Amino acid sequence: MAKNAFADYDDSPELWRNWRHPGPKAKGWALSKAPMHFIIGPVGSAKTSEGAMKCLDVARRQNPTPRRRYWQERFIKPGHPAWENAHPVRMARIAAIRMNYRRMWDTLIPSYYDVFGHQLGAWKTEANGPADHKYEIFDQRYGLLQVHVQFRSLGDQDLESFIRGFQVTAFWLNEADELPPESPGLFYQRTGRYPSPADRPENPDEEAWNGVFGDMNMPDEDNWFYVDYMQNTPDGCEIFIQPSGFDPNAENLSNLLKIKPNYYRDKAKLMKPWEIRRFLENKPGFSRSGSPVYDNFVDLQDGGHVGSEDMGPEPGARLIIGVDQGLKSAVTINQATSTGHFLTLHEIVTEPDTVTGGKEQGERTGRLLLAEYPKWANSGNFVVIADPAAKQRNSSKSSFYFDFCAGLIAVLNTAPVQLAPTNSVEARVGAVRDLLAANTRDGQRVYRIHPRCRYLRRGFVGGYKIERVQGKPGQFKDQPAKNEYADPHDALQYAALTVKPEKLKTVNPAAPAAQKRVGAVRSVQVTM
Repeated sequence: MAKNAFADYDDSPELWRNWRHPGPKAKGWALSKAPMHFIIGPVGSAKTSEGAMKCLDVARRQNPTPRRRYWQERFIKPGHPAWENAHPVRMARIAAIRMNYRRMWDTLIPSYYDVFGHQLGAWKTEANGPADHKYEIFDQRYGLLQVHVQFRSLGDQDLESFIRGFQVTAFWLNEADELPPESPGLFYQRTGRYPSPADRPENPDEEAWNGVFGDMNMPDEDNWFYVDYMQNTPDGCEIFIQPSGFDPNAENLSNLLKIKPNYYRDKAKLMKPWEIRRFLENKPGFSRSGSPVYDNFVDLQDGGHVGSEDMGPEPGARLIIGVDQGLKSAVTINQATSTGHFLTLHEIVTEPDTVTGGKEQGERTGRLLLAEYPKWANSGNFVVIADPAAKQRNSSKSSFYFDFCAGLIAVLNTAPVQLAPTNSVEARVGAVRDLLAANTRDGQRVYRIHPRCRYLRRGFVGGYKIERVQGKPGQFKDQPAKNEYADPHDALQYAALTVKPEKLKTVNPAAPAAQKRVGAVRSVQVTM
């Protein structure tokens, strides 16, 4: 390589050689090739710094620009001493987006400066306005990297109008959950428009990456990102969730300990519980109008209580179906397995502004069993545990209990229904809390819920709550709020009353099938 050909780059700091990913989750996010990928972590976990390095990595993932065009623009032509040693040039333009410029200049750009400094390349800035950073760095493996990072704020502009002028390789959505709900999809439409066709090889070796990446602290459970991307992750999107700041495996901890030996614990001393939950523990925030009924639910697949998409029932083990009565009745389909787990596989929830009577709910349950669990439905290998109050007569001199049985019999010709031993809130909530706290003998969590159970999951992370007493700070009501999450959680609780976690942990996997049905109650055949 001729020295004079790269005089502008030789003095550039070789940041990519010294950079160390703050942890496995940050590394997974950095190396992801998904069209959209997001990282969620506590404060101080180096998300923004990793994002700054990702801008450089986006350039690495581009195909090299034809050498002749690039170098001739720099007056290096064939015959020049540097021509034969000219390296490929990979070009990328990334737009870093924040909701407003004040937050961008207070947090994003200072963290970006910490990585690249003020001296590398050229900066163009406006006070409390947009900024542009252009730089070129030589990489021994990838050649010359030419990067342009645009710092832009949405502010009060219409999103569709805002994005029209962008011609970029990728978007970086910093604090993505603060942006409008339609942001990821609309921004993605404008990616892959840089470099221009004239700057791309005719026959590239591989497809260049373009897309959307973003970072944030854990959002509230009612935030659009939590609902649309965490609980219902679309195809082509990857979510990376860093450990809690209090976890021994917390990311970037080695650097934080240089600031304070007890960085997160010192922070927590002056923070409110809801702030600690979101910003330090990296758990979904809940409404500050109440306190979550369960504080030990971990809404994660990796190490948490959420199972995989292909999680299914264990063959032979009885299904335990919890039912809560009422105009907004709900059903949960569960199973206690021989491996010591308690699985929640399905939920049937009455949607808002609709009414479901006992017979209709029984029919819905029967149809779901036939569709999703035909072996259990056809063999009668299930039991229904209902709210004890369901047997009370209504104005038509019937009851939810008998109506539900009639609906089930109409579909399955059987109704193995039993009333729960109690409807005490304390007992019911305690049964679920015990399941959440228990581990199997090999250290796995006893309770696992299928990702599709969205009402139960949102309820677990704060939707199912105990409301505050108005006008009396620090005081709460005796009962959980009767909102859209209460009925499915009541149904789960009735099912949970049939199982003791300590029995799940001591199950003998080699026992006969009849003995493996741990915690399953004896069904009562109801004759109509």
